[in-house]
Amino acid sequence: MGDNLKWVAHFSNATKQWAVYDPTGTFTVDDLVVPGGNKPDPESIEELTVMSKGKIYSVSVKDGATATLGGRDHSLAAGVNTVVW
Repeated sequence: MGDNLKWVAHFSNATKQWAVYDPTGTFTVDDLVVPGGNKPDPESIEELTVMSKGKIYSVSVKDGATATLGGRDHSLAAGVNTVVW
């Protein structure tokens, strides 16, 4: 996705932990869409280093694009998108 990717976030239901990959340094917890509005403490967010098949990710991009993610094509709109890897 190159320069179009802003950040990727994942919430683990098993551990109740957020993880984020942020190559641009633009991520803030305010960017997360969280049911009930319970945003995590920024200090508790781990680094996302691995994406796993079948897991749900929030992918933030600058501009709309089609991208192959997890072996499938996804149409992404500018902003935050929900994607199953």
